[in-house]
Amino acid sequence: MSEPELEPWEPEALAWLAELTGGTVEHGDRVRIVRAETTAAAFVSLLRRAHGERMPSEAMVLLRARVETAAGDARAEAEPGPFRSAASPRRRVRGRPQLALGERFFTGGTLVEPDRPLPLSDPRLEGICFTSDGSDAEVLEVLGAASLQGRLGELFALRCSSVSINEGGEWLFVRFEVQPLAAEEGERVRAMVDAFVALANALPLFVGPARTPSFRSRLARGFRWLSPLAGIPAMIAGVSWRPTLEIPVALVGVSASLFALGLLVGWLVLRRKRLTGRKLTRSLFGLGLRTALGLPSVCLGLGLLANGCDPGALERRSAEVLSKHRHKSRHYLDVKELRPGANGATVATVTTVTAGYDLWERTRPGARVVLVVGPGRLGWPWLARVEEAPR
Repeated sequence: MSEPELEPWEPEALAWLAELTGGTVEHGDRVRIVRAETTAAAFVSLLRRAHGERMPSEAMVLLRARVETAAGDARAEAEPGPFRSAASPRRRVRGRPQLALGERFFTGGTLVEPDRPLPLSDPRLEGICFTSDGSDAEVLEVLGAASLQGRLGELFALRCSSVSINEGGEWLFVRFEVQPLAAEEGERVRAMVDAFVALANALPLFVGPARTPSFRSRLARGFRWLSPLAGIPAMIAGVSWRPTLEIPVALVGVSASLFALGLLVGWLVLRRKRLTGRKLTRSLFGLGLRTALGLPSVCLGLGLLANGCDPGALERRSAEVLSKHRHKSRHYLDVKELRPGANGATVATVTTVTAGYDLWERTRPGARVVLVVGPGRLGWPWLARVEEAPR
C-alpha cells in the first residue's frame, strides 16, 4: 500500500518533531518517533487539519504505547519488561480497568466524557475528572501505586488534555494540543514526551487475563457463530428431508453472493481495527470460516426447507437405471429420465437418487424404476421416494 501524500505543511512539521525529540521520524498512516535512549516506542499522530497551503494554528498530538501485562505468577514481578527498569517498584493489579482522565475526547467513534472526581490529593490534579469501567477502589489500586506518584500531575502541569490507560484493552494514550513550529512549544513537547515515557515505565503490572467479560460481550462474541450454528443443521435437514433432483442454481447464486458480501463487510470492519501480524491472520481465518459456514448454509438450508413445504400432488416419473453404487450404508442409482425441454423437444437428464437396499439389490442396469416427485413450493422438484416399476 502506498503511503498517503503529505499535506504541504507536513514535511516541515515532521522535521520539527524529529528535532524536538532527538530521534528519527518515519512517516506512514501514523507518525512514529523512535528514541534511542528508551525502550518505549512513542507514536505521534498529527490530525491533518491543514487549511490550503497554511500550517494549522493548532494540531492534536497523540502519544501511544502498549500497556504491559504480566503473567499470572509471582515470577513476573522480577522479570524485565519493555516499560520498566529493575529498580522501579511496580504494583501488581489484577484485571485491566479502563481509565480516562482529563477533557472529553472521541475514540473509535465514541465520545468519552470524564465526570467522576479524581480521588487523589496531588494539587496539580485539582479539578481533573475521570471515567472508568471499574470501581473507585480499582481506580485507586491503579493510580495509588508508589511508582506512579506525581507522573499524572506532571503531564497535566504540561497542559496535557487527556490520559487514557488500557484504552482499547492494551494501550496508553496521552493527548495534547500544540502550536506547530512555535519556538516556545519546543521545550514543552520535549518534556511531554519524556513524561509520557516515564508514565509508561511507571504503570502497575496488569496481571492475568482481561477483566471478566460481561454477559453482553459474551453474547456478542457468541453471536458471530450464530449463523454457522443455525445454518449447518438447517442445510443438513433440507438435504435429508426432501432433496431436490437437481442443484438449484438460483439458490447457489444467492448463497455465493451472500458469502462475497459477508467477506467484504468483515474485511472493511477489520481494516478499521488496523490489525497486524497474528491478530490479523487469526481474524481473517475466523472471518472466512464463519462466512463460509454461515450465510451460505443458512440460505441453502432455509431455501431447501421452504421448497420442501409443498402441498402439491406427487408426480410419478419413469426412469431407466444406468448404473448403481453405494457409499458405506447409503445406496445410489444413476437414472436417466426424459423431460420436456424447450420448443417441445425431449431432453434426457441423468440424475443420481438414493434408493432402499431391497430395491437397490434387485435392480440391474437397464431396468426401469419409478421416481415419485413433488413439484416444490419454489419450483425445484424434490424426490419423495424411488419405487420399482410395475411389470
